[in-house]
Parts: sequence; C-alpha cells; structure tokens
Amino acid sequence: MRNTVKTSSRNIDEVADEKLRDPSVKKVVIESETPAAQSWWQWATDWRWKPTSLKELEDTEREILKGSNAKFEQSLIKIEDPKTMEPLFINTVKAGSGPPLILLHGFAAGVGFWVGNLETFSKTNTVYAVDLMGFGRSTRRPFEGNSPEEAEEYFVESIEAWRKSAEIPAKFNLLGHSFGGYLAGAYSLKYPQNISHLYLVDPWGIPACPPDVEQNYSLKRRVIFKLLTSVDPLTIVRAAGPYGPGLVHRFRGDLVRKFSHLHDNDVVSRYAYHLNAQSPQGERAFSVLSNRLAWAAHPMISRLDVLAGKFGTTMIYGESTWMDIDAGEEVAKKLGGKLYRVKGAGHHCYIDNHEEFNNIMRHELSKNNKNSTTLGS
Repeated sequence: MRNTVKTSSRNIDEVADEKLRDPSVKKVVIESETPAAQSWWQWATDWRWKPTSLKELEDTEREILKGSNAKFEQSLIKIEDPKTMEPLFINTVKAGSGPPLILLHGFAAGVGFWVGNLETFSKTNTVYAVDLMGFGRSTRRPFEGNSPEEAEEYFVESIEAWRKSAEIPAKFNLLGHSFGGYLAGAYSLKYPQNISHLYLVDPWGIPACPPDVEQNYSLKRRVIFKLLTSVDPLTIVRAAGPYGPGLVHRFRGDLVRKFSHLHDNDVVSRYAYHLNAQSPQGERAFSVLSNRLAWAAHPMISRLDVLAGKFGTTMIYGESTWMDIDAGEEVAKKLGGKLYRVKGAGHHCYIDNHEEFNNIMRHELSKNNKNSTTLGS
C-alpha cells in the first residue's frame, strides 16, 4: 500500500508516527511542495542552541534536489528493527526506469549529494538513492554494538531489508562513494547473488592501516589524535550550537563551490549542517567500523578478491584524491575490473567533474545493464 503525504506543514516524525506504524503501510510517498515562508518575527524568536530539526533537513534536501532536471519521487520505505520489530524507515529518492541502480552516499552525506548525477543515470536506469541507516533522513536507529562486525551488520542488513521492502529483484547495479563504497563492498560480500555490477567510487576502507602510522608523531600530536578519535567524528558540529551552521560553511565552503553550477546560494552547506547536526547513530557505527577513522578495521583489500568472477567491478577515483589509488588498482586487478581516474577531480569526483564522471558511468552502464534485471517506471 502506498500513502501520499504533503509535508510542507508536517515533519517526518509526524509522518512516521501516523503512517509507518500501520502494518499495512510499506511506503510513504513525500509529495514535493514549496515550504511556507517564515515571517521575520518567527525567524527572530526561533532561537535554539542547536538550530536544526528534521523539518529543516527535509526542506533543504528538497531545495537541493530541485537542481536536478530528473523527474523523481521521494518516499520513506518501511523496514523493521531486527531486534524489536519496531518500524524504521529509509529515505529514498527514485528516478527513471530500466535496470536498477542503487546509490550509497559517503560519510556525513545524503541523497541530495547525487543531484548532479540523477538526470544522467535516470535516462537508462531506475535509480534509487538512499540515506544510509543512521544518516540523513533515515531512522537514526540506536547503534549499541561494540565490534566492527556488528557495525557492518547495522548497515548491510538495513540495506537488504530496504531492498526487499522496496521490491527490488536480484541482479542490480550497486554504486557506493567513499564510506558508501565500503558498504557496497560489504553488502556484495554478504549478498553476491544480488549484484550484477559493482561500482566503487573513491571508496574508503580499501587499504590496511600502516603499522607505523603514529610512530613519527610528536607526543602532543599523538595526544590530540587520540582525543579526536575517541569521540564521534562530527561532535564539534553539534557542540558548536548556534555557531554550527557558520562552522560548516567556513570549513566546508568547498561544497558550495562544487555544486555552484546547480545552486548559486548556500543551500549545500545548510544541507550539510542539518545532515550532521542530528543524532549521531550512523557516526557511532562508523567509528566502531574504523581504525583511526581514516582506515577500516577490516580493510577490503584483503576481502574483495573472493568476488572475482561473480560479477563485474568498476572503480572510479578522482585523479587528485586523498584516497590510496594504488590499493584501488590492486583490487581492480584482483577482480578483473577497470579503474578510471577523473581529471580535475578530488575525492568527490562525482561532482568535482560531474560531466566526465557521468560520461564514464553512461559508458559503463551501457555495457553492463544487460546483466541486470529490467524494471518499469
């Protein structure tokens, strides 16, 4: 059953409480509307220590997605908490028709970051961009585990539960950027029978952490490093209170520039702030999954080789990324895959040079779609 909800005057919490607890409801479609303007008095009197809400996140997400010419549908797909059976939801943007292509965003990101790619992808594929469990507008299900295995399961099993609830058949294209690339690899290891082609875009978690990474650090630097890695990565954004939005805008001004061809205002930095000022459940799972944040506790370089011959793999890096491309080359070689370097692009190669990235994906999808299940509109 599909329920449609207008959300210009209602927030996600209200939708979830009213609709998603109904056992007959599997999907709640968010009808796109322009949010009502707020008076200057409302704005002036709405002072909060942490100036964010799910409604503001929803509004900025909608604003950023308007930069795409693709016709898309926003919805909340219901899944169940595997322990409590309580309803959870995965924020989903769907566009196009054809073989399914699932997009997994990176750490501290969300579905809106694919705004520069949706139109291209949706011309040949049914695109599903999702907010990972614990991130974005998906449920911030508490993460209570202590091991990397539990953290990996937290994400992978929610992806699989979402796939089933969204009724996406096996043999789909799976694309992940950065941390999403790591999770795409982890999902493929657990459910290889579901994958037709794997796209790893500047993936995090490929190489192992060098054993001497802290050996040459001064005592002061080691102490600072330990402090930074002992808390959730984005704690400072939340702790900054009313200074949080300005902090994100100042230190992630590059995001505004990356998306400037689509938006000429600060919506991207506002979106980034609201994404990361919410409850840090996904962050906590990521911290447990990681080794000193920059590396994975269980790096993929020693794990993905078992997938050789099961399906195709394509790796795409920005030519000036801070990720270890040599490790990516090694994985691509083991899997018999191809590795591309996007010119003039860094870690966010999908938007740094969106035209070249989209051309690469257009070429790859034209070759690999024949191995996927085809869906209608």
